Amino acid sequence: QQVRTDWDVFSNIKHDNNHLLNSWVIFRMGPDQPFTLYRLPAVLAGTGAVVLAGWQARARGTVEALLALLLTGWSFILVHYSSEARGYAYLLFFTMLAYTAQARFDRTLSWQSALTFSLACVGGFLAQFAFAFPYVAFAVWQFWSLCSDWSTRRFWRTAAVHVPTMALLGMLYIVNRFDVGGADVIPTLDVIRMTLSLALGGPEEGTGSWLAAGVAALLLLGGLVWLWRTDRREAVFFA
Repeated sequence: QQVRTDWDVFSNIKHDNNHLLNSWVIFRMGPDQPFTLYRLPAVLAGTGAVVLAGWQARARGTVEALLALLLTGWSFILVHYSSEARGYAYLLFFTMLAYTAQARFDRTLSWQSALTFSLACVGGFLAQFAFAFPYVAFAVWQFWSLCSDWSTRRFWRTAAVHVPTMALLGMLYIVNRFDVGGADVIPTLDVIRMTLSLALGGPEEGTGSWLAAGVAALLLLGGLVWLWRTDRREAVFFA
């Protein structure tokens, strides 16, 4: 009853469980469709995220590309989100697309990569507002690049890539100031522990989750140290 037109998807459902892009896709499919059809876009988006991970890693070598494909293709969280008719698979896809575009934009400042990055950021926020986390990290990456390699051209093109995203967020703030709800509040430390544990395929609870989280944290720290020695801009982004 709240949604009769395409615009209603973006303006009438004021709840954070309304993943805008996914809700719109399901609305366009219509009611009473097979459950596999509702989940197909998520499967395609999740598959696309895996492909983009391999595509981006190929610049470092064939082995790195294969490892990226294996790590993302076997990721429990990625597989899980890619099987749900929700917005998280879109979020993962657009995050990977934004990362790929930003890596190229950082090197070339080309309008093609700038446009791709802008569209990916718009898609990311339409997918799920948790895109704010990578978006802030991208901004830090770009700020670091400006400080280490200043030029007027870099400044204006970096500023320009954020205009579409800021316009989208401004519009959504006006028409859809949603309520947060739909899930229990979990302490931040537990969220970090579960996230790190699940990253290695560990359990969500118990002593095993602490052990897995500790190993994951050490691997991440080692990876950041190695990346800092090879590419400080990306190290800043991942940190």
